[in-house]
Amino acid sequence: MARVVLSLGSNCSSAFVRNGLDWLKENFTLLRSSTLYETPPAKGSGSNYINAVAEVKSDNSFEEINSMLKEYEIKIGRDDQCRKINCVPIDIDIVLWDEEIVRQWDFKQKFFRIGYNMIKDS
Repeated sequence: MARVVLSLGSNCSSAFVRNGLDWLKENFTLLRSSTLYETPPAKGSGSNYINAVAEVKSDNSFEEINSMLKEYEIKIGRDDQCRKINCVPIDIDIVLWDEEIVRQWDFKQKFFRIGYNMIKDS
């Protein structure tokens, strides 16, 4: 069973992040999650983001989980129209897979480190 650490973020509303955490609880075994917190956009433009970090446990493969996350993002409204206006209703990415960093850039970013520091020792 894999332990997966996920980064969640939205520059539209904190409700999208809270709903994303609820969705994770419904689809995986949620081990722990950070509180919600705000950070400036990592790439320098657009609205601030509301973020959270969550750790889940799952029997699904990396590819299956990643596909589920991207399908959820699209269902919530992450599409080409949103990209044109720099709106991110929800972004959920796998950052660690069984202790292995799979998104090095995200792992180093403030938007991830704040939440990760909240959960890593709990």
